[in-house]
Amino acid sequence: QKVRLHELELCWDIDRSTMDSAQDDQVLENLKPNSNLLKLSIKGHGGTTCPSWLGQDLSIKNLESLHLDDVSWENAPPLGELWFVGEHGEECPRYKLEQSFRKLRRLELVKISKLAKWVGSGPSDLFSQLEVLMIKDCPELMELPFSHHAGYKQEDEATITWFPKLEELEVIDCPKLSSFPCVPWSRSMRRVLMRRVGSGSETLYFRQLSSTTYTLDIEGTDALNSAFWRVQAFGNLSKLEALRVTRCPSLSLVHLEKLPSLKHLTIKDSSDAFCLSEGDGQVGYQFPVESITIEQYSGSGQRLTRLFSHFPNLRSLIR
Repeated sequence: QKVRLHELELCWDIDRSTMDSAQDDQVLENLKPNSNLLKLSIKGHGGTTCPSWLGQDLSIKNLESLHLDDVSWENAPPLGELWFVGEHGEECPRYKLEQSFRKLRRLELVKISKLAKWVGSGPSDLFSQLEVLMIKDCPELMELPFSHHAGYKQEDEATITWFPKLEELEVIDCPKLSSFPCVPWSRSMRRVLMRRVGSGSETLYFRQLSSTTYTLDIEGTDALNSAFWRVQAFGNLSKLEALRVTRCPSLSLVHLEKLPSLKHLTIKDSSDAFCLSEGDGQVGYQFPVESITIEQYSGSGQRLTRLFSHFPNLRSLIR
């Protein structure tokens, strides 16, 4: 063992002409690193078994970063309660909670084709230090530990015990994953990217540009209706300065009222930029927006002009 080795990346050629899963398992098992390892990446391993030093006999408990890419193991590292799709389509649990990564700060799961559920049960301090979570190309994934917190507000963040320090979340190409908490659901979050997941929107990209500046880009689909906005966390976006929505239902003035810092608004490919809820006509909304850009708009120009009376600080209008 190399006691000073702190970072290890193990890659197999997934396009090799011959595959020997038993040999791959043996090779990986024998590559046991020292307990001081901080970063580990395993890509394209052709075996069926997670090595014991990463699983049942966890020896790298000080690990801070773990990246698993294109592996099809029948057992799993101690990441909580994981369920995999079995040979006949059944869901099989694979988890071990006695040991875990208490210092893990970054976790990436890529092309874990049989992963079906990652359930938020067990000790909540499993990922008390986790700051970055990335999940990509998991076609069977239906549940994440925070999936059942859909609808939570930032005021409720104390009740969300998993990932209390999470700053960055990226979920891409997980079409069966349909439930998320409101974004951002905690004040620690700095960047969230969700693309091609089953949540209704094509892309949702929330990010912090500076200590006081946040932006949100949402790209929807033609199948969305006004109910889509009810699951967005407008109450958590008091510091949002720029909002860009593409191919989404009309924005209600009620939602805009919850964005007191909004300065820049872009609406693209919408049949109507804004919608009025019952009673909106009698409410004297005053929004701080300074610039509005409307592209590919097919609604009434006269109606749009009347709505602009609610934007007294408007300096720029591009249509």
